[in-house]
Amino acid sequence: HRYIESRRVQRVRELLTQEQKLVDIADAAGFSDQSHLSRVVKRQTGVTPKSLKHDLNNQPHKPFQGPVFRKAKPS
Repeated sequence: HRYIESRRVQRVRELLTQEQKLVDIADAAGFSDQSHLSRVVKRQTGVTPKSLKHDLNNQPHKPFQGPVFRKAKPS
């Protein structure tokens, strides 16, 4: 499950560099909806898709290093 999510987040990162709506990116990356995309991206990267898009579009291109897995918060 984590592998699939990490691949989807990788695809989201690629799509965020293009001029597309988040709902379209969510669909293209295999998420059920924009809300699901936002939750998973925030959990894996620590930032929202909007912040990630801003960061990706305002930095020199670097090869994707993969998502950072964070420990789940205790319930």
